[in-house]
Amino acid sequence: MVALLAAILETATVDYELLLANPLRGILRRRNFADFRPQDRRVRILEPEDFKRAVAELKPPVLQMGLFASLTGCRWGEQVALRIEEDVDFRRNRLRITRSLSKRSPQTPKTEQSVRDIVMSPVVRRILRAVPWQEGYVFSPDGGKTPIGDGSWLKRRWRKA
Repeated sequence: MVALLAAILETATVDYELLLANPLRGILRRRNFADFRPQDRRVRILEPEDFKRAVAELKPPVLQMGLFASLTGCRWGEQVALRIEEDVDFRRNRLRITRSLSKRSPQTPKTEQSVRDIVMSPVVRRILRAVPWQEGYVFSPDGGKTPIGDGSWLKRRWRKA
C-alpha cells in the first residue's frame, strides 16, 4: 500500500505538478524499516567436546586454517596476510603480525595493539612446518603467490561442522 501511494504521489508531483515534492519519496528504503533479523551476534564459545567434534568434521585446508585461527587468535585478514619469510620465526618460536589483508590488498591491522608477536603452540608450529613452500603467503591456493580467498568459504565449512 505504501509503494502504491508513493507511486501515486510521485506522479502527482512530477507529471501533474500538483505537489512541490513527494512526501513519501525514499520511504521504502531499507533503513526506514525495522530490521527483523536476529541481532544476536555474540561470539559463541564452544565447550572442548563441541570443538573436538567440529574439528573432526573439517578437511584440509579448512582444518589447518580453523585450528590456526583458534590457537593464535588471529583475525581472518591477519591470518591470510602471513608471509613465511617475513612473519614466521621458527628459531624464536614466534609469529609477527604486522599486516592484514582486506579484499586482497595489504593494510595495517585494525589497531596499534594488533601489531604483535604470537608464541606458536606445537600444533601451530606443525601447521606452519607442513607448508610446502619457503616463501610467500602461508595460506595460499597456488604455492604462496597469492593469498587465499575472502574467508566466506571457510566460515561456511566451519558453521556446517
